[in-house]
Amino acid sequence: MRRDGAGGVSPAPAVVNTGLGLHMLRRRGFTLVEVMIVLSIIMLLTVIALTGLGAVRDSANNAACRNNLRQLAEATGCYLNENARTYFPYQQNVSGGVQWYFGFEANTGSKKEGERLIDLTRAPLHQYGISGDIVNCPELTAMFRGPGFKPKFVTQSTSYGYNILLSGKRAVEVKIPGETILFADCAQINTFQSPASPNHPLLEEFYIVGPGYKTIHFRHNGRANVVFCDGHIASFTPVNGKKDTRMKGVMVGEVDAKLFFLESAKK
Repeated sequence: MRRDGAGGVSPAPAVVNTGLGLHMLRRRGFTLVEVMIVLSIIMLLTVIALTGLGAVRDSANNAACRNNLRQLAEATGCYLNENARTYFPYQQNVSGGVQWYFGFEANTGSKKEGERLIDLTRAPLHQYGISGDIVNCPELTAMFRGPGFKPKFVTQSTSYGYNILLSGKRAVEVKIPGETILFADCAQINTFQSPASPNHPLLEEFYIVGPGYKTIHFRHNGRANVVFCDGHIASFTPVNGKKDTRMKGVMVGEVDAKLFFLESAKK
């Protein structure tokens, strides 16, 4: 009982028995097991999200690479139309330096690996819209300057190799354009130029592909993109027994040699 403000007596408030102990009325904390379960779920969701992001990135890089190859093929077609239907040389010694198919290297620059200078604006295909972004695959760009990579020039030169058998040839000599590679994802493993060595192999850019060259770079989840002389694009896995195994974690090798030949060897 208690007195109210008017001097009267009022009954004490009733206590409702819920059947729960007082300790159950307080908010209880998480147990260690519950915390571990929550953390495990968060980690699992993070792994799933990162895996999904990686797949999206790989897909985007692959699409960009294929688009680069498509533009290289279109530019090559323009070049052929304005140059007596003759493919550009892979490399020429000219006045003042070396004319590569992807740019000009002046004699005045350093010849030390990683310090050489290349002017991509003086490439045969530059006038047809081929710039630095187009000649470089995003997957190889991500490796440039990274561990395990040996730059040849101060800047990136090209991520794609030119079919050496096309150099200086007339288009009419390509008997089956749809079965003859024009450009392909390319790189090579270097063991002979510092800082690379037989005990310290390094990946580097390379510029030609062809029969017997282990320079196709299978950098898109084990596949390499190629564009053929008719402009269509395909991807390939390496030929069994034709991989360069000198560098762990890098897949470089060959595709079917018949895809490079211009005529009779295709039979």
